[in-house]
Amino acid sequence: MATGNLRKADVADGIPVIIANATLEYFKNNTVLARLVRRDYDNEVAQAGDTVTITKLTGLTVQNKAAGSDYALDQLATDKVDVTLDKHKYVSFLIEDVAKFLAKPDYQQALIDEGVAKIAEQMDADLMALRSDVTTNSVGSAGVDMDADDLVDARKKLTTSKAPMANRYAVISAKDAAALLKLEKFTSSNWNAENGQALVEANLGRRYGFDLFECQGVAESGTSPLSTWNMAFHKNAFALVTRPLGLPGDGSGVRAYYANADGVGLRVMMSYQHAKGGWMVTVDVLYGVKTVREELACTILT
Repeated sequence: MATGNLRKADVADGIPVIIANATLEYFKNNTVLARLVRRDYDNEVAQAGDTVTITKLTGLTVQNKAAGSDYALDQLATDKVDVTLDKHKYVSFLIEDVAKFLAKPDYQQALIDEGVAKIAEQMDADLMALRSDVTTNSVGSAGVDMDADDLVDARKKLTTSKAPMANRYAVISAKDAAALLKLEKFTSSNWNAENGQALVEANLGRRYGFDLFECQGVAESGTSPLSTWNMAFHKNAFALVTRPLGLPGDGSGVRAYYANADGVGLRVMMSYQHAKGGWMVTVDVLYGVKTVREELACTILT
């Protein structure tokens, strides 16, 4: 009997690794804003409430080179931006049958999808809430669905603010994605050869200098009319900062694993809960969000 229990415990050692890797894959495939903004990660362990300093470089200019003269060095300014790691989010669940969990990939995925979806949605929502920092650039009107002119106007705002042309994104609500897909400009191949894909897959693709992403978490506020706060932005407008959480020490009885990819790190902890008759699993992440360059974003109000 004791030997059997040991074997089951040994098998369970691999579960945190399975969950961590599957969770990261889910994040890469299902988050929206978290994949589009500037990400900052390193291996220094942190705890909730810590402050991380990231940099914003300014001060470079283009100069004329005169024959026979030395190159003149710019005085590069390194502006510091403090980001508080004030968001420690987690989900916990119980695995009663380890053998079933390991033998049934569909069951594994169902658990991960259900739990991790909540963290992914929260991370996107926290980034979307940064729209309240964007006061320099705004287009559109509350209660009026988005059309192509709104994207053109947002493009002009970002260009006037000297946002780089690459890495520009527009994150839009479901109702505004539907409104755009009703426009011939987005579905007729007479306008764009790629529009056939938009018609078949409802994929908005790249339009007017933006990669367009539909997001269920676009912020809404007010009533009559309801204000929907879509955002167009350059990658460097916002930052997502994550740091690893510490792992329980030897002898704690907790199996733990930490994994990171693409600037997002997640910890998985697991321990047998005698009173509950199963393995308690917790997936958590520590992060902070910050507006770094407000002028590189534009709200599209609808």
